Amino acid sequence: KEFLPCGDLKPVLVMGIVKAGFGRDAFEDPQGAYPADVRDPENYFYLAVQGDSMEPYIRAGDLALVRRQSVLQSGELGVIIYRDGEGMLKRFVAENGRVVLHSFNPSTPPLEIAGADLDRLFILGKVVETKTRW
Repeated sequence: KEFLPCGDLKPVLVMGIVKAGFGRDAFEDPQGAYPADVRDPENYFYLAVQGDSMEPYIRAGDLALVRRQSVLQSGELGVIIYRDGEGMLKRFVAENGRVVLHSFNPSTPPLEIAGADLDRLFILGKVVETKTRW
C-alpha cells in the first residue's frame, strides 16, 4: 500500500520484513511507503515485523522505523544481520568483548556472539520507533 504523508510527515520506504526471532532470513520486499516525522527520509526505512520474540512491546505486523547506521550503543534496539543473512530485530548489548542479542519475550533465550563470529555480525540500523498497524 502507498500511504501519503500529512503535514510535516515524509514518506519512508517500507523495505521488507524483519524477523523478531532467531534463525530466519531478512527479506527485502518493497511494500510502498509509510509516513514518518523525519527530516531526511533517505536515511531511514521501515521493516514489517514478523514473529513474537519482541512481544509484548513489538508485535508481528508492527512497522519498525530504522535509521541507517552501522553502529549501535549497548542497550539500543537494532536490526542486525548475522551469519548468512539471518536478520533480526533485537536489543543489542556489548559486554566483555562479546555481543548478546536480547528479546523482550522471556521465552526466547538471548543469543551470545563472541570471537570470530563477531565478524559475521552486521548492523543495518537503529530502531527509533515502532508503529502498530490495525
